[in-house]
Amino acid sequence: MIIIDSCFHPAATISQELLPILSHALPSVISYTLPSERVVQGNAEGSRIVARHSSSSTLSEGTLDTIEDAITRGKGDDDPRLPVTASREEGRENDNNSSETIEETELFLKRVAASSYAHKSWTDMRRTLVYLRTEVRFYNEIAPLLLAANDGSNNHDNDDDDDDEDDVATRTTTLRNHLPVVHHADYDLTGLIPEDCPTTDAEQASPFLKNNGGDNNNNDDAIDDDNDMELRKNRLLQNKGGHILLQSLSPSHGYFQDSPLSPFQSSKCLAAVAELHASAWGDEGLLRTIGDRLSTAGGSYQLSFRNPRELRELVESWDG
Repeated sequence: MIIIDSCFHPAATISQELLPILSHALPSVISYTLPSERVVQGNAEGSRIVARHSSSSTLSEGTLDTIEDAITRGKGDDDPRLPVTASREEGRENDNNSSETIEETELFLKRVAASSYAHKSWTDMRRTLVYLRTEVRFYNEIAPLLLAANDGSNNHDNDDDDDDEDDVATRTTTLRNHLPVVHHADYDLTGLIPEDCPTTDAEQASPFLKNNGGDNNNNDDAIDDDNDMELRKNRLLQNKGGHILLQSLSPSHGYFQDSPLSPFQSSKCLAAVAELHASAWGDEGLLRTIGDRLSTAGGSYQLSFRNPRELRELVESWDG
């Protein structure tokens, strides 16, 4: 479920706590504002951000590569995937006493703060956190491998075959167009989920429980244990989570989200999903890497990925 929350966040705007994240896209970012609406999902929150930066700021290397690729493809300024500068303000004096222009650029930030999900059971909280880990790993590790696997550098022996080269170029361009520009993606789940712990390990023991070697039947001890567990949970969750800083996919950038979709729009969406998943088709080595780093189970509703309690209560819930 997606909820649109219209609360404004003045504290974040005043403290400028997001500047270190935004600087990955705009090194000379000065300040930012958060528009009134934000997207709240069950496992993450997102918001458009209008960042103010000097005109001397250069976009991150990945974004520049995307722009160059778009120009090479002949799209140029018409490519909706390019970052768009929303407006310009009056100049200001810099350290060299010369004037520079202040610009505004819209970005989108998806965040997962582990402490926001402290009310969930450990199994459900863990699933939220591995969603984050999987998405960050996909953009940082797997997406570059998919693009490399589809660029044709290792896929055909006859470099003079123009038809093959055209097919490879089309396949790579199509795949690249399905991927948003990601300026920065990172997570820190230290103390919660080991890096080598499989995504599908839904029975991973809670890190909040104290292994005291036996049960305590004393009520006072039980209360103390509850308090200790809450303190331990708060300590482990502090500053844990992650973020993904993306290009803006708002209507002002040529994108829209509508319901219901037309048959043509639905077919385009399904084709895009199929093309993305087919980009690793038949590549056993790449598929093994994807299984190791992301998940061996496809989709968040795969049964091995769900809370075991859901499966135990499945028949009762269905009958009810």
